[in-house]
This record gives sequence, C-alpha cells and structure tokens, in this order.
Amino acid sequence: MHLSEDTPESGDPTKSKVDASFIPDEDLDSIEPKVPNWAFQRYTIEFKRGGTKNDPFDDKNPLQPESMADTRRFVRGQLFSYVDHIFNYQHRTALFMLLVNGSTFRVMRWDRSGVIVSPATEYAETIEYTRVLLELLYGLSKMSPVDAGLDPTVTRLSRASLNKRRPAAQRA
Repeated sequence: MHLSEDTPESGDPTKSKVDASFIPDEDLDSIEPKVPNWAFQRYTIEFKRGGTKNDPFDDKNPLQPESMADTRRFVRGQLFSYVDHIFNYQHRTALFMLLVNGSTFRVMRWDRSGVIVSPATEYAETIEYTRVLLELLYGLSKMSPVDAGLDPTVTRLSRASLNKRRPAAQRA
C-alpha cells in the first residue's frame, strides 16, 4: 500500500491527493514517495472517519439534515474526481476503489458508464469481519491487470521512450 494523503503531484492544478493506493511491484521503482502517482495506481483507497456524513452511498435514513447531505455530496465528488484522474492518466476499462469509512468499508467498481457499490461491510467488530476485508484485499492483489481494469489493447511507454522525452506540444 502506497500512502499519499498529504501531498498532490507537482503540476496537478486540482491538487488532488487520494489517501492511498496499491501499486504493482513492477512499478515501485517509478513512483515518487508520498504523492498519488496517478499513472501507476492499480487500486485506489480513500479513508474517512466514519458515520453517514462520510458515506456517499448510505441511504439508511432518507430524512438526513441538509448539512449531512452536503458532506455526502462532497465525498461523492471527491471520489468522482479521483476516478477521473485515474482514467485521465491510465488507459482503463474499469477501476476498483476501496472506501474505508470508520469501521466499515465499501468496494466500488467504476467504469465509464457509472459505479457499482457494495453494501457497507463492518470489519472491526470480530475476527470474522476482519477476515472478510483481508480476503478482499488478497483477491484484489491476485487479479490480473485486465481483470483489475487495465486496457489490454494498450502498452505503457517506457521511461526510455523517445515519445516521453519530447515536449508535450510535439507529442500530438
């Protein structure tokens, strides 16, 4: 797990900084410490302090006060912006994201048509619940790049590629 909760990437006008991500071992030499490394994330993780106000998909009580609705809308927008960054930096068909909200988690699968969200799952109350989270993380770590949402029709340019050395204006 790569942590990046405090510092955005240099040159990112949005100053986005997701809390954490999983980056494949083969890319570890390419990443910068403590920044999101949008181009290398395999899975994205966002941590929240807990409660309905930080869970954009919690519909248990439809009569929420407006201030709580505002915070949920903000978190949803935050997650959308992270997905947008990943899709802009990588050729992807989908992205799996983990939202850890206090003692619960949700798994999301984003693609260009929307998002599929799991129910909130408790992971801290018992060893069995913790095992569910650990099995999920293990399963994600064993997924092939294609199953993880990377586009199999594209090959990432190497650092030595002449195209990467040319100024951006000349690459088009």
